[in-house]
Amino acid sequence: PNEYEPVCGILQEDDNLYLSNLLAPPSINFLTYSQGVNHDVDVSMGSVSSRIRFNWSAAGPGAPSVNDIAPFVCFNGRARLQVTSGLTNPSNTFLWYSNAALTTLVGSGNTFITPPITGVRSYWVAEGTLFGCKGASTRVTVTPYSQISAPTAAITPNPYCDQTQIQISGTSTDANSEGRFNWYANISAGAGTDLLFIGNPLIYNVDGATTIYVTEEINGCESVPVAININPLPTPAAPVPDAVTVQACNGTPTQVTLSATGAATLEWFADAGANTLVGTGASINVTVTGATTYYVRSNNGTCASPLVPVPVPVNNAQAATPDVDIINACSGSAPSITINDLGGGEVYDIATDPDFVDVLYSDVAPNTYLLDVQTQGKTYYVRAKGNGVCPSEIVPLFIAV
Repeated sequence: PNEYEPVCGILQEDDNLYLSNLLAPPSINFLTYSQGVNHDVDVSMGSVSSRIRFNWSAAGPGAPSVNDIAPFVCFNGRARLQVTSGLTNPSNTFLWYSNAALTTLVGSGNTFITPPITGVRSYWVAEGTLFGCKGASTRVTVTPYSQISAPTAAITPNPYCDQTQIQISGTSTDANSEGRFNWYANISAGAGTDLLFIGNPLIYNVDGATTIYVTEEINGCESVPVAININPLPTPAAPVPDAVTVQACNGTPTQVTLSATGAATLEWFADAGANTLVGTGASINVTVTGATTYYVRSNNGTCASPLVPVPVPVNNAQAATPDVDIINACSGSAPSITINDLGGGEVYDIATDPDFVDVLYSDVAPNTYLLDVQTQGKTYYVRAKGNGVCPSEIVPLFIAV
C-alpha cells in the first residue's frame, strides 16, 4: 500500500508498482480512485489472490477551535493564540498562516505568539497532515487597544536644590480617560523597569542629577515611558565646625564662641529643624547655662547644605571641698586658719562674705593664714579652685573669741 501516494484526498495509481520479493509480477486490477468512495484492489499471483481495501474519509481534518478568536492585546504588544481542540491524528500538527490562502506559514504548534501588533491583523490556523495536506482553517483576528498617549510631568518647586524633596505630578494627555501613573528608575527595550511608585504625584528625594520615567496605564496597557530629567541646583559643601568646651559653673550663664569653616554664608541655628536662627558668619557668640547643641550650614543664597550639629558640652565638675582647721584667738587679736593640702593642686579663696566680694586671700596654696582682729564672733568663707573645674562648695567658718 505504501506504493500509493495520497494527494490530499485523491489516491493515484503508481505505474511503477512492483514486488521485489517475487520472481514475476502479480496480476493487479488497477482502478482510478476518488475521494469519498471505498475502493478494493485485487492482487493475484497464480492461485493466490489478495484484496486490499482503501477506506476513504473526508478530504482533511476539520477547523480547529481557538481559545479566543478576537484576543485583546495592547498596542505594540504580542498576542498569544492557542488551539483548544485536539489533533485528529497524533502525527499531524497545527499550522499558523498570515493569509487566508494558507500559503504564508508563520508558526506551528498548539500556541502561536504574534509579532508586535500595531494594527488589526488576522491569522489562520489549520491542522496539517503528515503528507502535507491541510484541513479547514479557523481565522483569528487580533485588534490592539488604541495606543496610550504619553503623559506629561511637572516638578515643584522649580528650581530645586540637591538633597531636598520635590513633587513630580503627571498629567494625562490620553483622550480616553486618565489612567494609572507608573514611575520607573530605568527603561529597557522601550519599557519601564525598576518600579519606584504607582500613583500620582510622586514625592521624590533628590540625590544628584539623574533621569526617571513615567508611563500612563489604561486597561492594562501602558504608554511609552516619558523621561524626566532631575537636575538640581548645586549645593555648597557642609561646613566643618570647630570643637568647643564650655565651663559653666552652678548654672551661671556663660558666653562661648562658636566657629566653623565653610563655603558661602554660614548660618547658625538653635534647633535641628533650622527654625531658630541665632547668627550668621564664620563665628558667633552665644550664652549657655548647660550642655546643648547648635547647628550650622552653608548657604549660597539659593541652596543650603545639610545642617551640621555642633555639640556644646559644659564642664560643671567641682573642685574638692576644702579641709580647714581653725586656730582661735582671744578678743582683740586675730585668729588663724590652716588649709590642708588635698593633693590635687587646688588653690583657695578666703573671704568675709559668701559672694566673695570682700576677699582676704585669693588663689593661695594650702597653708596657715592670719585673719582679721576680732572682738566678737565672725564667719569666714573658704572655697577651693582647680584646673579646668568649677569652684568647690563654699565652706563657712564661724570663729568665736
